[in-house]
Amino acid sequence: MLLKAKDLTVYYSTIIGKTKILDSLNLNIEKGELVGIVGESGSGKSTLGFAVAGLMPPNAEVKGNLEIEGKDVVGMKEKELQQLRGTEVFMIFQNPLNSLNPVKTVGFQLLEAVRVREERKKLKYNEEKAVQEVIEVLKELRFPDPERILSRYPHQLSGGQVQRIVIAMALLLKPKLLIADEPTSALDVTIQAQVISLIRQLNQEYGIALIFITHDIALANVVSDRLIVMYAGRLMEDGPTDKILKNPLHPYTAGLISSIPKIRKEDGELPSIRGAPPSFLVLPKGCKFSPRCAKVMQVCKEREPSEIEVEGRKVRCWLYG
Repeated sequence: MLLKAKDLTVYYSTIIGKTKILDSLNLNIEKGELVGIVGESGSGKSTLGFAVAGLMPPNAEVKGNLEIEGKDVVGMKEKELQQLRGTEVFMIFQNPLNSLNPVKTVGFQLLEAVRVREERKKLKYNEEKAVQEVIEVLKELRFPDPERILSRYPHQLSGGQVQRIVIAMALLLKPKLLIADEPTSALDVTIQAQVISLIRQLNQEYGIALIFITHDIALANVVSDRLIVMYAGRLMEDGPTDKILKNPLHPYTAGLISSIPKIRKEDGELPSIRGAPPSFLVLPKGCKFSPRCAKVMQVCKEREPSEIEVEGRKVRCWLYG
């Protein structure tokens, strides 16, 4: 087991006290597995990614168990987390510029990734070999003139190029788990397709497991073999991507799927989920999705459902409880 989370709960300190952002989340990810995490903005997707990478802000409190290959991430000190990041867990952010130092050249930062990898493996760093390795990786990522790219600063590159530079770092470090948080949302569809292809290449060639965080369930279908649907900090459904898309169990999942635009000549409005996600400061009683659910029952308004297994999938809904 690469990643194991049990009763993972995250609180943020606010002006009105502690606010629960993730609530008792259970999650297992095997080595080399492709997992998509979907949900509307504010569902807790990115918080889960930051928790796994050990990148929580100072006002956050993490409880429960979170292990990567048996190592307890929750109990790690910052120095230990720094050793974990990069070679064990690597995170691609929505804005790739957040991952790069604006005052250092791209070449310096890519070589630094090689240096860190060699140091952690207790190997001698060879600058000449490292430069050649970086150039080969950039060629693999379709940079026509790698030598020129090495001398550039991040702000001198396009959004797609910067994102590929970050992926180049992942190729050089070869982490066991890659977390991609909305990595294509700021890119045009052509570059988006290239980035998705490169991420899948990392999985196929090096067996790197993937957590792909997105609000776009159609995009998650292209990337992932397994899909996790989150809402209000809770796991609502978890199972094989193809089964979930063909036969969603949770009404929220069904709503997300029905709201995907389709190319057809039919008239009428595009189906959508009524209302908006709740604020974590004032969550509804019972099932957190009940105020927006078309299949709501009285029990949904009174008690929160537990996570159960149905047809080989996990689901949190009173329709199956």
